[in-house]
Amino acid sequence: LKWSGYALALGILPLTVFAAISTGVRIDQHGLSPERLWALASVAVAVAFGLAYFVDALLGALGLWRDRLRASNLRMAVVTALFALFLALPILNFGALSTKDQLARLESGAISVDEFDFSALRWDFGEPGRKALARLAKSGNADLAEAARLAQKQERRPYFSTVTDPASPEEVSLAWQGGEAALRQAITEYMAANRLLCGEGERCTAIAAGEISEGVSLVIVSDGREPTYYGVDAGGTVEIYHPENGQLVGEKEAYGRQVGGDAHHASVEFEIRPYEGHQLYVDGKPVGEPFR
Repeated sequence: LKWSGYALALGILPLTVFAAISTGVRIDQHGLSPERLWALASVAVAVAFGLAYFVDALLGALGLWRDRLRASNLRMAVVTALFALFLALPILNFGALSTKDQLARLESGAISVDEFDFSALRWDFGEPGRKALARLAKSGNADLAEAARLAQKQERRPYFSTVTDPASPEEVSLAWQGGEAALRQAITEYMAANRLLCGEGERCTAIAAGEISEGVSLVIVSDGREPTYYGVDAGGTVEIYHPENGQLVGEKEAYGRQVGGDAHHASVEFEIRPYEGHQLYVDGKPVGEPFR
């Protein structure tokens, strides 16, 4: 048992060094992120413990190594606590550090626009990442600006794609009935950003169906099954709406998550009736062609 413990004390350092090398390679390949910085901090603590144990095992090889390890444990506990306290203070902002590093990689050409993870700026890097995304959306590079704008429209963090987040608007397949160009663009970009239905060979019908309230247009999208109701304001902001008591209710109000501003209510009655498939009726009158 004594020699097993001695071997373990010697073996911790090589294992933690392997972990440090692996983390360094990952950062070199993909740059900094808050998660990788936390991993780096954890590995630093592990390497420090491994080094202390390794030195104690060598210097105390004649029989005092266990006493030396007990003393090192106390010292390392204090050092680790102070390190944790330092990380908890608002001195280092892992989101800001990661954002700066990722933008530097993008600007230097180390990573292309197609491979850059705009979703990480939107969801993983905090306020510095979102501010950087807003700046990129105003870039003179058309491809860069479009990818940033699509990421800004994401309603939730996508986890099912490793490279092309968000999707390209060209991948969204919509057959439109009515609607101006700006309205069509807003809906198409929203669906591309959130990778909803109507992609990868699945064609949908989108119908411009009047206004929900002043300045908010109603667009109904259906893949031949359940329709989805979208409200688009004059600025191109899209919000999902839900039927409730003959009205369309904004998503935040429908789920009891009103964050700010007034929820919009429909000023028209709507219903879906069977009519050689599914047909949209607004105020009791059919609009557009049957869904199928």
